[in-house]
Amino acid sequence: MALGLHKVAPFYYYPGFHEPGTALSLVVNKKLWDSLKATERSFIETAAVAENSKMLSEYNANNAAAVEILAEDPEVKIRKFDDTIVQSLHKVTGEVLADTSRIDGTTRRVHDSFMNFRAAAVRWADISERAYLNARALPLPTAQ
Repeated sequence: MALGLHKVAPFYYYPGFHEPGTALSLVVNKKLWDSLKATERSFIETAAVAENSKMLSEYNANNAAAVEILAEDPEVKIRKFDDTIVQSLHKVTGEVLADTSRIDGTTRRVHDSFMNFRAAAVRWADISERAYLNARALPLPTAQ
């Protein structure tokens, strides 16, 4: 929105498949990190978690406001990607991950760990987040 891209390319496609949301990273030199006392590391970890939580809250609030602006703009067309596009991207992603997993033993262990976690996370999301979002989308009665 800040760049005005919606004015030159007035199509908003969803779902975003590149990332479900934004997360921050904090990188600290390992030698420096190891030299810190446990309480100092704890302070840094607590501050990082707090900042990530604050950023995620701002991200969600700002995106909700931005999509309202886009939805009200008659020049902007909000469109859902066709399922065949998402399925094609999913297929290619799987192929790239499988190819990458064959690089070496370490990469294979990371791949296998990721895939096992992903399977569990998808199951969890189905009964928690997806179900919650479906329930949250139900219309609420208005005050009389």
